[in-house]
Amino acid sequence: PLNRVPADSAQLQALFGSGAKISVDGRAFRVVITRIAYAAWWDALSEAQARHALRMSALVMKPVAGGNREVSVEMVLADPERPAAAVAAK
Repeated sequence: PLNRVPADSAQLQALFGSGAKISVDGRAFRVVITRIAYAAWWDALSEAQARHALRMSALVMKPVAGGNREVSVEMVLADPERPAAAVAAK
């Protein structure tokens, strides 16, 4: 098992790629990706959950028209151990 590392926006940006929009909302991260391969999203999500102990609390996923197994994703990844005071700039 991996040791938990507190997540930050830059780490999630690196996991989900430059096309992801990451914002902080209290103890959670909102991640919006307009186009990503489903397998790449799944791998990045698994990594975020394993490394940062994040839990998905909301998900909207839609297939991308004309995409080859690509989806658009809006999700919220909650970090119950993140201090509420850690809410920096969005």
